[in-house]
Amino acid sequence: MKRAMSFLLFLLIGVGAMGWAEENKGTGLTVTGKAMGSFTIGAAYLTPSIGVAWQPDLWGIGLEVRGLINPVQGDWYLIPFLEGRVGWFFLGAGLDLPMGYGSTGGSSSSGLLPAATLGLDIPIVQVGPGKLGASFSADAILTVITATSSDSSLGNAIGTILLTIYGTVKVSGGLNYAIPL
Repeated sequence: MKRAMSFLLFLLIGVGAMGWAEENKGTGLTVTGKAMGSFTIGAAYLTPSIGVAWQPDLWGIGLEVRGLINPVQGDWYLIPFLEGRVGWFFLGAGLDLPMGYGSTGGSSSSGLLPAATLGLDIPIVQVGPGKLGASFSADAILTVITATSSDSSLGNAIGTILLTIYGTVKVSGGLNYAIPL
């Protein structure tokens, strides 16, 4: 399993780096807006974001602020990420800031929670001053999860652990628009 994961990570970085090298020759600073959707085992989220990246060569750094909005339950979060970039590939760490809770009844004083993201921003076509592209990521973001309880305390404990694990991992996809400055 470790070999397969290492190979997939190597492949992801390699494809991102090769594709990026063909598209960008020293563009430097870029502003990107994204309109995405995020999905987990128990919920779907609207995921808008805006970011800035400095990537004068193959390697770069970026800052992205992402919103995570659950239109069904009404909870929403702001997640600023600091990202390392290699070509189209990015890896980021950030803080999950709970901003509001709707029908879940959670408390907005839960504090800061860790968050991580791993993905690709792939430019597809030139549109005006920037490029329209696709964004894909796998994210680890803690959010409120609504569940029903059972009569068994062991069942509740196992259910809580499973929901926390599967509810934390979110798969995101959508469109981005990047403008070089």
